[in-house]
Amino acid sequence: MTEPALKRTYGRVGDLLYRFDQYLLVGGRSATTRRVYLATLRRWAAAVGDLLAPSGSSRDDWIRARRRSVGVATFNAEMSALRAFYRWAHFMDLSETDPATFIPHSTRAPRRLVRVLNEYQVGALLSAPDLQTLIGFRDHVILRLVYETGLRASEVVRLELGSVSDDRTVRVDAGKGRVDRILPISEQMLGLLDSWVMLRRATLPGKSAVLFCTHRGKPFRSGRSVWEIVNRYAREAMGLARGYESVRRVARQKPWSGQYPHLLRAAMATHLLERGCDLRAVQELLGHASLSTTARYLAVDIQMLKREHAKLGR
Repeated sequence: MTEPALKRTYGRVGDLLYRFDQYLLVGGRSATTRRVYLATLRRWAAAVGDLLAPSGSSRDDWIRARRRSVGVATFNAEMSALRAFYRWAHFMDLSETDPATFIPHSTRAPRRLVRVLNEYQVGALLSAPDLQTLIGFRDHVILRLVYETGLRASEVVRLELGSVSDDRTVRVDAGKGRVDRILPISEQMLGLLDSWVMLRRATLPGKSAVLFCTHRGKPFRSGRSVWEIVNRYAREAMGLARGYESVRRVARQKPWSGQYPHLLRAAMATHLLERGCDLRAVQELLGHASLSTTARYLAVDIQMLKREHAKLGR
């Protein structure tokens, strides 16, 4: 097949995106990154027409429109998707388009105010599910596990029945950033998980080996299911809590917002640090590679974290 014919064959959007997705998969990109990149490229293709040779006016108009309509972090992620795609296409000799000529550089996102639940609010949230029902008990175990371990929503849905060990640890395989973690849990948490596993096997047998599942015994489709669970109980438990109106507004406008699960994650990290937990341990529990990432989850300043980190190294 000649080179022009090859390019015409792969010019179909579906073929291109499939090949690019396989490239991302082999490169070890997470399922979330691949999903975001492909969704961005589908929107981009609808606007510019020819993925391999986007017209100047349509591509510039789309980029300007996205810059105005989405947040800085989302815009940066979309530009990263386009940049990665055209670098791949150029490497594969499918396109001569140079992303540097039209894709803007990433801009620094303004630091968001960290909202950390106090221990009373966390207690109210954990007490919200009805423990007399199967689903209520499941939700309580999920909420307690997220608070105690700082697991991400996407990591919760990937846990399997064999992820929990009798030595009071939970194994998290290939989390965000492709980092495996072994997380400690309390004796009470282990008891709750053991009780849930017995209930799950007795009432929701199914064929799936996932730890948490739907009322039909099916795996959760994605971390969004955990977001919905946490959001629902947070609204019930803290519906009148002062200072959280903006969070509730986001949850209403964007039902799959990660605000509430990350509030629990931030609460776990901040409460541990306040109790004198080793900073390195907090960083490892969260699965972060850098202090700057950890700082976004804590109600503390990055400079303070650096000072504490320096003390630990003495």
